[in-house]
Amino acid sequence: MSSMDREVVRAAARERRLDAELAEVLRVPLASPVGSPGLGERPRSSWLAAAVVLLGLGVAAGVALLHGAGQDAMAQDPAWDDVVDPPYERFEQWLDVDGAALASTAKDADCLRVRLADPADLDRLAGFDRLRALSLTWADGAQKGGLLGEATLRVLTSLPSLDKLYLADGLLCDAGQLRALRTAPRLRELRLQGAALDPALARALVELPRIAHLQLYDGTATAEGIAVLEGLPELTVLELRSVDIDAGVVLAIGRLRTLRVIKLYGTGLATPWLSDAGARAFCELPHLTAVWLRSVTLEAGALAALPKDLTWLGLESVNGVDADALRGVATQLPGLKGLTLRLSQDEIPVAAELVRKLPLQRFRYSGNPSKALWAALAGKASLRALDLKLFSAPPSVLAHVLELPAVERLFVLGGPPAASDLAPLREHPRLRTVDWMLVPPGELPDLGSALGPGIRLRSVWP
Repeated sequence: MSSMDREVVRAAARERRLDAELAEVLRVPLASPVGSPGLGERPRSSWLAAAVVLLGLGVAAGVALLHGAGQDAMAQDPAWDDVVDPPYERFEQWLDVDGAALASTAKDADCLRVRLADPADLDRLAGFDRLRALSLTWADGAQKGGLLGEATLRVLTSLPSLDKLYLADGLLCDAGQLRALRTAPRLRELRLQGAALDPALARALVELPRIAHLQLYDGTATAEGIAVLEGLPELTVLELRSVDIDAGVVLAIGRLRTLRVIKLYGTGLATPWLSDAGARAFCELPHLTAVWLRSVTLEAGALAALPKDLTWLGLESVNGVDADALRGVATQLPGLKGLTLRLSQDEIPVAAELVRKLPLQRFRYSGNPSKALWAALAGKASLRALDLKLFSAPPSVLAHVLELPAVERLFVLGGPPAASDLAPLREHPRLRTVDWMLVPPGELPDLGSALGPGIRLRSVWP
């Protein structure tokens, strides 16, 4: 995409953002999937006139100016430098229900994960006005895919509080159906599974001007499709998980100037390639704070070419990086406050060196930490959060947490704990939250009692 084309895309993005704000001020839909009048179907001049009559030109202009300065506000937002509780990584407490059971589900639910046997079951979501997060998965044996009916689309886009929407394989991966989501009043986070991010799908996405967090799972992406995403004026987090991408896609990501967080996760079948040029392209992103790489192949100098002012770096099972390159992280990225590591056997000793040298507030580690790593963590007065993906039983590991007096938050992915495993943690002087992956909700009361009233236990599900 040429520089002139990019300016055209950005100008169009500003137009769509203005449309979205006017729609919000005037309390009219931005557009309608079923043909009723919306802002997009009438000349903006008529809606501007209405704005003058209803609220005054000053209100409309103020809103436009406020969001026109959104880039500056985003640059100054301190929340994005918080690695302990960043805005892009907050786990939901999902309530799991079958689609057929929605009719008997309490209407005040705010986070639902719905197992669908028939997409038409979603019609029962009407009236869930407090629903903030919705994850749609397929029930065992269900026939995946198919288009949603107009009535179902109306229900989805009419949910007034819906901020986060996760879609299972085949749902709304059609550009025409995805475009219907532009009438959803608050939707900011969208996960698509099995989608092909080509220019057609990307053009549908840019009609959702409020999208700030986009996740793609188990699909494909082209450089041309990524380039179209420049038309999303508020896109701050881009995750490509198990997505087949190439060096051209990475270079295109480096032109999405609103990005703050980039996550590239490969698999054995789809291994992203990060070249030196791709890493240098990330340096052109003025707001970038975090880069996470998993099962990615790096060119020899790519790690050293990453932006020097990153606050969080994730390196999990990364190919092309040896122990010496890892040691260089401490000098090349001296401001890291968050670090995620999953290392090969030869690289494990480097973890302790990095913990000692970096000003870490949060550390995430896959595996059972070595004695040297525990010693380095115990000497880290700045460490406020510890995340562990364990490969064996937790009791001895949890005993080490008592040696980390500054830790306020503990996240564990491992086998479900016993109450006796957790009980020693109640003596920790600062620990306030324990997030444990995949704990059955019915076990939470007994486990929480073991921790005592001063520590909150949450069951976290992906």
